[in-house]
Amino acid sequence: MIPKSRAEDDILYMSLSPRDALAFDINDLRRIPKEDGLYNKETRKKIKEYIDYYKKYKVDAKGAFKKPPKQ
Repeated sequence: MIPKSRAEDDILYMSLSPRDALAFDINDLRRIPKEDGLYNKETRKKIKEYIDYYKKYKVDAKGAFKKPPKQ
């Protein structure tokens, strides 16, 4: 059986900020259909709907998903 990911990948993912982890997951939502040749206008639309829904309805506990201030 082939492991789904390496232990180092899991450690790296768990060390991401909530905002960065969400961005990572959304990039996967785009990458997977592209690899399978299923990424099209409808797929883009559904991913955009997901992002918009999240922005509108998801409660941002303690500002975890806010963009950090520029330094």
